[in-house]
Amino acid sequence: MAFWQNPRWFDDSKRQEQIDDYIHATGKARFGIREYAEEKKAEAVRIHFDRVAPKYDFMNSLLSFGIQHAWKRAAVRMLDIHAGERVLDVCGGTGDLAILAARRTGPSGQVVIFDINRAMIQAGRHKIDPFADLGHIGYVQATPRRSPSRTTPLTVPWWGSVSAMSRT
Repeated sequence: MAFWQNPRWFDDSKRQEQIDDYIHATGKARFGIREYAEEKKAEAVRIHFDRVAPKYDFMNSLLSFGIQHAWKRAAVRMLDIHAGERVLDVCGGTGDLAILAARRTGPSGQVVIFDINRAMIQAGRHKIDPFADLGHIGYVQATPRRSPSRTTPLTVPWWGSVSAMSRT
């Protein structure tokens, strides 16, 4: 079924089913067109992105007709990132936004790609690791958690906590 034929996309009550409070109350979570037990969704997402990671950038460009490059540049421009700032790219995947942010922070800044999926991080490392001018980009593979934390060393605060952290 195409997304425009799926009433779930246009029904406000169905969109509410995507909200954490609903998921926690019912124990059911959606990913794409499938419904999972809440505790199984993270694994389904990991499996999906493990599978698509090697082709992710190509497919993103193909399916967006290349427009994704323009919106990524616009998104980073709107953040008004300055030299020396520290940026956390949550769900940073293959690092496109992190690379653009790093060019704005310069070597005096720091950019961290934070993603739950190691395969996505690995799929983008070839765009970063060989280039000395991007040496201030780091990687963290971790699982974000819901409980808020109001302390952060980042220029742009990110409210959340982290568990299952490992360096890649």
